[in-house]
Amino acid sequence: GSNLHYVTLLLGKLYTPRLGHASCELLMLVLLLLLLAPASSTESSISVSATSKLRTDHATLSDKCQIDEHRGFLKYRCPYKGWKGSKFKCHNSEEFYYVQYEHQTTIYQGHVCSNDSHYYQACGRGFDGFKITNNETLCQNYLCQQSTEEILLLAVQLKEVGKVCDGNTDCNNTKLDETGCDIQQTTLPSGKRIQSNQICDDKCDLAATDCEDEANCNGLTYGIYCNKTS
Repeated sequence: GSNLHYVTLLLGKLYTPRLGHASCELLMLVLLLLLLAPASSTESSISVSATSKLRTDHATLSDKCQIDEHRGFLKYRCPYKGWKGSKFKCHNSEEFYYVQYEHQTTIYQGHVCSNDSHYYQACGRGFDGFKITNNETLCQNYLCQQSTEEILLLAVQLKEVGKVCDGNTDCNNTKLDETGCDIQQTTLPSGKRIQSNQICDDKCDLAATDCEDEANCNGLTYGIYCNKTS
């Protein structure tokens, strides 16, 4: 409205009988285009600028986590100033988890990745029993979330405390700790149950009970478990 009023006043000053009505109409059209074009261009540039800013902000948020090698696997590692730990983003979802190392123990905290059907999150060389498979657990490992705690236990850690195939579902996010338990079980002196084929196989499966599964073999008692019986 104000632009049109401005054009009308301008044409009133420029109009002379010598220009004629046709020339005046042409001049009016040119002036309208000149007046409207900058406004449209500015409006467009503001829109493009706002869109670019949103895209930049989104890119900046995403770029904070960089693909990096971690224990032999590519993970989204994020900036984190925690003590002896790293922050990661789940590879198929906008969820985060933390991995810390204390006294040669790996501690997971945060989310179990919701869109990670084969537990890629739990893959890492150096974990006991590590092996790439075509099974449900890609690396023969998975993460267990107990109750509402943020501490996540690896399958190997569950096994160490005797919570695998103990007759109870100990994880909120999976039933793998009680899957495939039809294999013959043996009850150890402490009351812990373990697969019979894991006893006396020269591999400590129950570190939390001083390798009790490797303690009584061939009628003799071996290893650090002797401290409990001496």
